[in-house]
Amino acid sequence: MQSLTETERWLIRIGCLVPFISSIALMAWYWPGSLPQDSSSGVWTALAQDFARGVFYRPTADAFGFGGTRYMPLFFVLHGSLIRVSLDPVAAGLILTVASLALFDIALCFALHELGVEWSLAFPLSVLAHAAVSIQVLSLQVKGDFLAAALNMWGICFGLRYARRASGLSFWASVAAFLGAFLTKFTTLGGAVAVCGWLVGTGQRRRAVALAGTLALLLAGAF
Repeated sequence: MQSLTETERWLIRIGCLVPFISSIALMAWYWPGSLPQDSSSGVWTALAQDFARGVFYRPTADAFGFGGTRYMPLFFVLHGSLIRVSLDPVAAGLILTVASLALFDIALCFALHELGVEWSLAFPLSVLAHAAVSIQVLSLQVKGDFLAAALNMWGICFGLRYARRASGLSFWASVAAFLGAFLTKFTTLGGAVAVCGWLVGTGQRRRAVALAGTLALLLAGAF
């Protein structure tokens, strides 16, 4: 494949960085008093406040109101831990949301490099997702989506490394990341399925079985 010219490289960098800078400007415009929080953000924040007060998943109904949720615990446990150190609930949630988004960008950058993309292109391409309206809107809300996506992407990144250069460190890092992603949102199983499919497709069935089996055992133990 013919290498890109320096002009083409700069066009890619500019095309990726412009929407990224625009998304940062959007955050600055909304913060701190005009954030478009919705009912889902309220549920995440309520779960975090409950945890900060020592309540892990309130009962479905009791004297204090209603509980019951399909949300997994990792995000609101971290959120509640920030509230415990005297941070405002919304501010704590937004700090965690933005930190999770940054973690996703870094994971995507490393995953691209693992697939053979040069660092000089992997870095700008890793922030191209900020051009999506869904990313921009979610960055202004308190939700666990970015943490789940970030951990899922790290699982994929370490899974690719495990497929190319097998080691115990890359295996367990991938397992831990995928497990954390599932404990944030149970819809993140696609990342682990993709890595296992990649391993099978490249003739590494034993590694695929080892990864899938370990994850299945840990998930079963978590419940």
